Amino acid sequence: MKLKNIFMPVSLLFACSIAPAALAQTSSGEPIAPGKHSLSIRVGTLSSNRMINSLNDFNTKAFTPFFSGMFTGRSVKAEITDRRNPPAVSLAYFYNVSNRFALGANATLESTSAKFKVDDAYVGSFKRHYITAAAEATYAYDLGKKTEFYALLGLGYSYSKPYEKVPPEWEGRFLTRRIHPNIQFTPLALRTTTNEKLRFAFEVGFGYKGLLNAGLDYRF
Repeated sequence: MKLKNIFMPVSLLFACSIAPAALAQTSSGEPIAPGKHSLSIRVGTLSSNRMINSLNDFNTKAFTPFFSGMFTGRSVKAEITDRRNPPAVSLAYFYNVSNRFALGANATLESTSAKFKVDDAYVGSFKRHYITAAAEATYAYDLGKKTEFYALLGLGYSYSKPYEKVPPEWEGRFLTRRIHPNIQFTPLALRTTTNEKLRFAFEVGFGYKGLLNAGLDYRF
């Protein structure tokens, strides 16, 4: 999948999500002072990388010994178990073009690990690390004195590097290095603050940062 093939539909979804609010320009109280720069940290779960990993790690090559065993008289039962998926951690910098619109860059780190069983016996383990780099844009469609509702769109690439510790006959059957385009589409997000610099954030969307994520923003 090429990045340009997903850019247009995602961009249209982003535009549709903010257009009504942009036209209405609803606000309550005085808007939060923008500041020209901001740093953010997010911790999220149920990311797109996690979903891709679940679908692809145990690829069709893993079943080769099983089917060959049907002809040799010996079949094996191979499975991946005890999968662990720690939260994705994202760090981002934004330049606030206006009180509503900001452009920035994001780096997201994530990992997954699991154990490998053959014939109900543990014989190895593996892990995979993900690094995602993306350009992001946010638009605040409802500004308040202490709260702010906004949408976010991010487009970039994810790189994953595998590590495995399995018997020689199973090496390379599960994991390969991958680079693939990735997105973050967040139509609903909330920031709240007690001062002009530090803000708490909660976001709901889909992509490399996760379906649900929360964190802090610091404007300066």
